[in-house]
Amino acid sequence: MPKCIAPRQPGLEYYVEHYQSKGSPPASAPSSKDPGSSPSSVPHVDSALAMLSQPGSHLMLLTNSGNSTGELRLMTAALDQPEREWQLLYESPTGTTISDMDMFAEHCVLYERRHGRPAASIVSLKNDLLEEDEVDTEEDVADSSTSVPSLALGMPDGPVADGDVDTEEEVSESSTSVPSLALGMPDGFMCEATSTPTEGSVVSDRPVPGVTPLQLPAWATSVAPGLNGDPNATSVRLVLSSPIEPETHVDFRLDGDGVGELVHQDKLPDESPHSPDDYGIRHLHATSAYDDVEVPLTVVHPVHRVRGSPLLLTAYGAYGECLDPGMDASLLPLLGRGWTLAFAHVRGGGEGGRRWHLAATGANKCRSVDDLEGCLDFLLYEGYGDQGNIAVEGTSAGALVAAGLVMRRGQDLGAALLRTPFLDLLATTADPRAPLVAHEVSEWGDIAGDATCRRAATLLCPYQSALRMLEETKATEEPPPQLPPVLATVALDDDRVPSWAAGKFIGALQALERHSDLGMSRRLHLRGSSHCLLQRQSGGHFGHEQQYYKDRAEEYAFIIAACERSKKSKEEEKEKKQLKP
Repeated sequence: MPKCIAPRQPGLEYYVEHYQSKGSPPASAPSSKDPGSSPSSVPHVDSALAMLSQPGSHLMLLTNSGNSTGELRLMTAALDQPEREWQLLYESPTGTTISDMDMFAEHCVLYERRHGRPAASIVSLKNDLLEEDEVDTEEDVADSSTSVPSLALGMPDGPVADGDVDTEEEVSESSTSVPSLALGMPDGFMCEATSTPTEGSVVSDRPVPGVTPLQLPAWATSVAPGLNGDPNATSVRLVLSSPIEPETHVDFRLDGDGVGELVHQDKLPDESPHSPDDYGIRHLHATSAYDDVEVPLTVVHPVHRVRGSPLLLTAYGAYGECLDPGMDASLLPLLGRGWTLAFAHVRGGGEGGRRWHLAATGANKCRSVDDLEGCLDFLLYEGYGDQGNIAVEGTSAGALVAAGLVMRRGQDLGAALLRTPFLDLLATTADPRAPLVAHEVSEWGDIAGDATCRRAATLLCPYQSALRMLEETKATEEPPPQLPPVLATVALDDDRVPSWAAGKFIGALQALERHSDLGMSRRLHLRGSSHCLLQRQSGGHFGHEQQYYKDRAEEYAFIIAACERSKKSKEEEKEKKQLKP
């Protein structure tokens, strides 16, 4: 018979798995608390383990109940009274967030974001952990000025440890090292290993008894659960990939002395002309153009990279979705031509958990563009790309962020690629029946009803920015700021983002081009505008799968040609300056 786990409450989220315990009853019965209690009042983890030690059925929940940060925690409840007994089993350390789980007979595998990157951990559900692990006493805690009250599974209270975080020197020596410094995420998204945590947080990078973080290869920029259908399996399967590594199935041991050890990895046929050894992956961080927040940046480049080679900068930053680049064969020709790929994990995405997403929503949506601008500055400063030889790319809501960068820093870009773009923020949200209005106020804000959100949306909207630029050009009779060639691709049957919005934006850019000396020279050279709208009759918001590589070939041909022209133009300008007396 169906049971209600918990009645609906604003802001309460929970995901449920069934767990069949085989343990023996504990000496004392566990205490219980209602869901929604504060973190400080949640029972200690030994009560949860004691509950799980009782033979029978239990519920395992990933929920944000009682967590002021909104992040998910692992809790357990009795199946016969699921609405009452929610008890904390594991809370992730500072700098780590949980997104999903897989249940096994005596283990729970958590899929996480650790320091902004995909990760996974094995949590043992055996009650004998409490007997094996030594827990510090309250007197020991009082002796340390950096101790932290812990709510995690078997986590002893004590001084903060430095952990195994790489130093900055190690980062500079290895193309796949993770920087030790915080990425400046709000409220401790990534904190230094020696910083003082907030009350109720758990020390990052410190070993937690009963919890085994999996050591994933540094090249794995995309991590997904495999087919883990057998609850009695002795290993967990993950699917790993990256822009230079195709999907690889790996198995990690669940039990025994070697828990967390790699026990199997698929051997891929060596048929591709592109060898992963020819490329490097660097996990870097840039500083946002708005504040001191540090933004994760994944860079893929040829091993023998030439300074200032062409670069494709990609961003999304919306709906709490993570930009985890996996294998995409359409990117290999770019890498083969010497291009560098950069993936900016800007605010608005989910790389840093719920607060990373919320930091760029509503009236603060412009933070996504601020972060992308900071990534552009970092890439230019570090020599990953040259001015005018960088293309920016965005899809759907990510195109709003990419187009925002075009309007701010067009002189530094060589091309822009906007797929099924969301570009006219004001007009699209004016109709309450439109797809991006009634159900998505939490993402974009109440633009129609809130004056603050409307002002912020007006400043952010790429189409409005183009109109303002055009009006200023006409009023001052001065040439407009330099903008790169822009390609916008749309599908006429897109039921999510109207295709006419992209047409209006491209039309405004073409009008600006007619007032620019550089734009006119481009028009004469190309026998038309350098800003193009590519319409497809069908395919919807995501395009036809059968046409995927054909579409990408057209798009990348555009940005390659545009960046080559931009580079040549800047070289000619440089030569002219040198020839002047």
